[in-house]
Amino acid sequence: MNLWLVGPESNHGQITGDFATVASVCWSPDGSRLAFAGNKREGDSATFLYIWSHEEGVVGPVLPFTLEGMQIAWAPDGRSIAAVITHRGCFEVAVVALESGEHYLLPGHQDQVSTMHPCGESLVLGGSGYTQLDELYLSAWAPEAERRRLTSLNTELSATLPVSCTRRSFEVPSGNGSAESVDAWILQPTKQQKGPLPLLVDFHGGPHSVALMDFAAHVYVYQAVAEGWTVVAPNPVGSNGYGKDFEKRLIGRWGELDLPQVESIVEQLRLEGIAGETVACAGKSYGGFLSAWAICHSDTFSAAVVSAPVANIQSHAGTSDSGYYVTPYAMDGQPDACPDRYRSLSPLSHVSSARGPVLLLNGAEDQRCPTGQCEELMAGLACRSRQPVQMVVYPGGTHSLAATGRPSHRRDYHQRIVRFLNRARKAEQEQGKEVAQETALT
Repeated sequence: MNLWLVGPESNHGQITGDFATVASVCWSPDGSRLAFAGNKREGDSATFLYIWSHEEGVVGPVLPFTLEGMQIAWAPDGRSIAAVITHRGCFEVAVVALESGEHYLLPGHQDQVSTMHPCGESLVLGGSGYTQLDELYLSAWAPEAERRRLTSLNTELSATLPVSCTRRSFEVPSGNGSAESVDAWILQPTKQQKGPLPLLVDFHGGPHSVALMDFAAHVYVYQAVAEGWTVVAPNPVGSNGYGKDFEKRLIGRWGELDLPQVESIVEQLRLEGIAGETVACAGKSYGGFLSAWAICHSDTFSAAVVSAPVANIQSHAGTSDSGYYVTPYAMDGQPDACPDRYRSLSPLSHVSSARGPVLLLNGAEDQRCPTGQCEELMAGLACRSRQPVQMVVYPGGTHSLAATGRPSHRRDYHQRIVRFLNRARKAEQEQGKEVAQETALT
């Protein structure tokens, strides 16, 4: 993919070369330079900030961070550029001074900036956290600039959320014989509960993403906490914003490196008395893959919600709208070059080892993770495992149905997940009582 400048005959031509991705192109205030988000490797979802001018050509990346949402803004004087970047689980605003190349982060609030627009001498930001939902803010460009909240769109709702949120780091296995630190967000009921609570592990998508502070797409998380669950949203290996090695190490190792880290987090929460015996998992897209992988590979989880998953990596490569170029990158090879890897890393290959009930959810018009992925998993679980499985397909639903689908579908989606979790918890408790009674009799 290349970027071309089209103008008078003497002032046009190719600007970029060898770029797989070019997006969010914007002119400097004086029209002498272009800023854009780009990546030179096909299939890599990360993008970086580049600058082009007639004098220097393409320069960059000019920030040591991956961009989030490819949002870029020029300062009014054209001497600095701001971009939304991913940094340790948050989406923050980084500003780079073009003359010196130095950069700084605007003060963060342990939240995620969802939108950014220049406004005169300031920046307007849209941001949200797990307990402070979406609002608009005004920020200056200065390094120590404090945000000023402009709206009160969700003040009442934020104040009534029965959820407390803690950010924690856990020492977990790195996969190469050593240990490393990973972050996780822990959501707990604000109302005091007795004893350890059932735990829901919420896997994020990507995998080169992070746990998203997106209320609309995660209403089920808040409902589950309100009904007595603790939720942990981890950023294991493969997540971005923690350095290139941390992100790229998962290539060709889906499930093999990140699941053991999550299992370690769960075990630590159990030892601390935070998590009880009941542990379920849920996720969408790559999170759906990891949820399906977990229920087939781990004794830790007793139930799984699998939404819009990658179930069969080879068929996904041929049917997803991004599969033909993203999947070979993620698997470090084409399907015919490493078929054993595609097969062994597909949850579909391991359904006979499923260890608990599974709820499958998909939008009928999902082009990113087509319904066929859920159908293959449904058939495999129904025929080759002894576990109960349910599948729900939402007519007209896309990959983002949880947040932007029909209201009736969104309501059913989120409530159905919590009902499933509660039924699984109850079934496990009853099974535990039966085992205890049999043990007492013997």
